[in-house]
Amino acid sequence: MSGSTTEAEPKPKPEDAAAEPTAEQTPQRMTRYGAISTKEEPLPQPLPPPQPPKPPPLPSKSSRSEGIAGALRSSALPKRRRTKEEKQIYEDSIKGFMDALLSNSSLLAISNIVKRNHPVLKTLWAIALCLCLILSIRQLYSLTRTYLGHPKSTTIELSYKPFDFPSVTFCNHNPLRRSRVELNGPSDLQSFFSDLLSRNYSVADNGTQLMTQQSDWLKFEKLISNISVLDRLSMGYQHGDFILQCNFAGKKCDPDMFSVSLTKTYGNCFTFNGWQSVRGFERPVAKNGREHGLIMTLFLELDEYLPNFIPSAGVKVQLHEPGSMGFPEYSGFSVPPGFQSSIGVSLKKITRLDHQNDHCEDGEKFYATYGIKYTYSACMARCKHDRVRQKCGCYDLANKLFYANHVRHMQPCQSEKELSCMIDVEYSGEEGNLNCGCLLPCQESSYKYGQSLSEWPTDSYEARLFGDLMDVKPKISSLKNETKILARRNLLNLLVYMDGLMTEHVIEKNSYAVDNYLSDIGGTLGLFLGFSVLTGFELLEASALVLAYVCGKIIYTEEEDDETSAFADDDSLTPPGSPRGAHRSSRIASLAGTTPHLHPG
Repeated sequence: MSGSTTEAEPKPKPEDAAAEPTAEQTPQRMTRYGAISTKEEPLPQPLPPPQPPKPPPLPSKSSRSEGIAGALRSSALPKRRRTKEEKQIYEDSIKGFMDALLSNSSLLAISNIVKRNHPVLKTLWAIALCLCLILSIRQLYSLTRTYLGHPKSTTIELSYKPFDFPSVTFCNHNPLRRSRVELNGPSDLQSFFSDLLSRNYSVADNGTQLMTQQSDWLKFEKLISNISVLDRLSMGYQHGDFILQCNFAGKKCDPDMFSVSLTKTYGNCFTFNGWQSVRGFERPVAKNGREHGLIMTLFLELDEYLPNFIPSAGVKVQLHEPGSMGFPEYSGFSVPPGFQSSIGVSLKKITRLDHQNDHCEDGEKFYATYGIKYTYSACMARCKHDRVRQKCGCYDLANKLFYANHVRHMQPCQSEKELSCMIDVEYSGEEGNLNCGCLLPCQESSYKYGQSLSEWPTDSYEARLFGDLMDVKPKISSLKNETKILARRNLLNLLVYMDGLMTEHVIEKNSYAVDNYLSDIGGTLGLFLGFSVLTGFELLEASALVLAYVCGKIIYTEEEDDETSAFADDDSLTPPGSPRGAHRSSRIASLAGTTPHLHPG
């Protein structure tokens, strides 16, 4: 053995062997590609479920106070002005939005003005648009004037059916009987006629005679205005003296078929089938012809005419609608003595348009107040009566029967001053200066008539006539002994009958209604501007888009101006070259299918 010694290798510690296992200790599986470890890897652990975010804690009162104070401090800081580039971007974005919006308009002229690039073409289209606007405005003005004028057209309808017999109002031309005036008349009235009898009349020009007659008539009106209504009625012609014979539809007339009214010009007037008659005023006529009409023999009594005052002898007749009041002073016709006057009547109805627009009067309130049908003449008479009461403080005696319920606490016009005031009001009414505002009735029945005259009575019939009349009126016996001419001058025969049962109905219609007006407006706008109802909806949509776009710009401007200078220098919140709020404009422009033209920053 040699003297050299060999050092033994150190043995591994047990803990090291456990920490680093050898290849023999690791499980392996041999494959043709080599050994593959078969050690099992641990499975991945599942993630915990997401927890809902906790709501932020409510700020305390102290933190809210600090926030408000900070906002107030920041508002006091100086504000930053927009740069020129930002202003240019803002203006160009609005111009681009409007150009894109108008270029898609259905109004051809506007879209062509925007689309055309050449200035000459733009100018021509602008001139054409202005001319069309002027022409359309002119035409629309003319259409509006026509519509507001309410033009009307009339249609006529004919029908054959029974209708009511008209009311017949008739008056003697002489208002007062001479014998009654001389017996019971006031002294001043008697002196007036005595003066007329004592005048020496000479040949004078027509103008002087007319002025004298008018002066005498005014004085006569003043004198009879001082006479009470009952005295005037008694001084006029009475039913039994004036109407000698009467037959209606082959039957004798009853006195209650007549009513009496007092007028200034003619005194007592009688109305057959009138609104005041006891038997009513509905007398339908089913047949036409003379035998189904009204025939009367009237006695004028020429010896009772006022001397040198009444220029003509005869009877004034007016045909009017049943239930209405007659006004023979303003309408009607006269029939002469010594003849048979045949009046053939046909009915004419008029329907006017319309009371809602104050074009006619329905008459319901008038009938409820006065108890008679509304007519234009009745409205004017009421208006004159109201003006006399307002201006003169009294009422006209001639209208007391008609307006008795409205003048209970007022005295009649009797003094010289009151009578002059009343006459002035009446003349103002004749000249149309009362401003009564009376309208024509919406429903009106008028009567067309044809008048014919024949000599009456004949020589062979005269003896029979006087024989029949003397049984009724003893005074007729004095006429029998007079000459034939004098007898005929005191009598007349009036025949009123239905000439036919054909009713002529005149109906007013609006010839330019609302649908015509709208149609013409559409035609005018379509012809000159290419405008339609759908174009109107397009304009509303464009207005809404423009409003939304401008509001978006305003909000952006306010937000920008409210920033303090401390935060204005912080550009980290805004991308370079992009103005704040541009995304709002882009969203609004996308609604209209347009994109604002923005210049790069």
